[in-house]
Amino acid sequence: MREIYYRHEGGALPPTLQRVPFLQEFEGELLDKVLANMVVLECERGDVIIKEGDDSKYFCILLKGSIDVTKGGERVAHIEGAGEVVGELALLNDENRSASVVAATHAFCLRVEPGFLEDLSDSGRHAFYAILYRFVTGLLSERLDACSKRLAAREDELRQIREGKFKL
Repeated sequence: MREIYYRHEGGALPPTLQRVPFLQEFEGELLDKVLANMVVLECERGDVIIKEGDDSKYFCILLKGSIDVTKGGERVAHIEGAGEVVGELALLNDENRSASVVAATHAFCLRVEPGFLEDLSDSGRHAFYAILYRFVTGLLSERLDACSKRLAAREDELRQIREGKFKL
């Protein structure tokens, strides 16, 4: 995995990052602080971006390619969408990583280190967390909805099996 330190000149979101929904929420000094604390990761297939059990607090935004989320070595999710955020819960709880994130293909991610939060004023820190909470709430809602749909489909299959109507 290659780290490319991002150089932000300040003032606005560069065109390549304008398609990232999470970053669209920021402006001014707060945007500059977030962008100044990002590293672009160029990942080859199999590179571990986030390691299960680790105590790191950064999060990543997928820019290009695809990544897998694994738990105990088993894939639990496959993510392809540019702008998808992973590892965001590390900023919200005080627990070790619950899953690993591994590059499924050649991929580019933004790694956002939270160290800059210490340098923000109270109002800046509150603004960052308000944006993060709003974003994570939407993200978790989407994930819960997708999980509920998969569960309902499995329950329907189970019902059909019990009734002898399930065809393989």
